[in-house]
Amino acid sequence: MGKFEKLVMKLLSGASDNRFSFEELRLILLNLGFTEKMGAGSHRIFYKENILEIVNIQPHGKRQTDVHLTPQ
Repeated sequence: MGKFEKLVMKLLSGASDNRFSFEELRLILLNLGFTEKMGAGSHRIFYKENILEIVNIQPHGKRQTDVHLTPQ
């Protein structure tokens, strides 16, 4: 099982929701077909056709990442 598959299993388990690094979340979103757009400062915006919300992630230290979902 590759890194992406392990991260998806970790995410779907729900046991580690607050233990994803910025790069891990970024890898998941990119592998799921989202497009990355640079936001202000360290914010990264991810969007995908036919998905009604955008995903906004921002790193906070080594193991903390803020995630926001916003309607398009």
